[in-house]
Amino acid sequence: MNVSRGTHDTDMKKDGDNMDYWRIILLGDCVGKTALIERDWNPTIEEIYQKELMVDSCASFIEIIDTSGAEEYTSFREQWSRKAQGFIFVYSITSRNSFEQVPEYYRSMRRVIGDVDVPFILVGNKSDLKYDRQVSWNEGAALSDHLGCVFFEASAKSGENIDLIFFNLIRGLRGSALVIPEKARIHRENARVMRLQNEIDYIYSELRKTAYGQTVQAMFHKASNEQSQILEPLLAQADSEDLKPEEKEKLEEMIREEYILCLREFRGYFAEVKAMGIKVGPYIREFYGLPEPTKRKRFRFF
Repeated sequence: MNVSRGTHDTDMKKDGDNMDYWRIILLGDCVGKTALIERDWNPTIEEIYQKELMVDSCASFIEIIDTSGAEEYTSFREQWSRKAQGFIFVYSITSRNSFEQVPEYYRSMRRVIGDVDVPFILVGNKSDLKYDRQVSWNEGAALSDHLGCVFFEASAKSGENIDLIFFNLIRGLRGSALVIPEKARIHRENARVMRLQNEIDYIYSELRKTAYGQTVQAMFHKASNEQSQILEPLLAQADSEDLKPEEKEKLEEMIREEYILCLREFRGYFAEVKAMGIKVGPYIREFYGLPEPTKRKRFRFF
């Protein structure tokens, strides 16, 4: 990764140039974030670095602004944030204080850019200092889930995940799919399952409060058991290596049709739950393809 010190140009892209040009802000204080892009330099109030990177066979030119986290330089951070297309929030796994500052940096970013959809990444630096760790990997992953971003632990010393950080950010800037580390992907899936189960548990607890609600809950259980009895044998057959291609295709079509029938049945029960005044959470709505709740229009009176 070749990095050079540069100056800011408000119009970096040249006519006839097919290269992507992106401006990225590094946020974090005393966490070794500068070493993520250049190990041998000491940061001043702010440093600007430039770098070319090939991502998916397409060249990108990145301008990286390394800002100081000190309060007296807030205006500098805000100035650059208005001009940035992406952000990297960095903390040190050896400093809980730096980890606890990340939400404030995020709020600061939002105060400047508002609700604009920009890609950003959370990085736990100094992953090589495992014996000095104060922030667990799970805590970092949980914070990234809360903020809604991809999470990496990285090491400027060993080079672990350094290029992958910028690779993912550029893909996010282009609107491409991100490459999420396997450990983070599993954590995210487990977290989604847990939240989905929590929403289901809430609905069941509300249904148990009335006789009719208990009847609806029994309908849920009956439908779930029937779904398992039908789908589990089909899924087991689909995993067989002895199936011919046409048999496998036919079996997969049967699974899709049965799954659609199950979804329709559950959607009907969730509609009944909603009619009872019980909240249906966002993870259930996403999983079962339920419509978003209708927002009431606000009228202005003069």
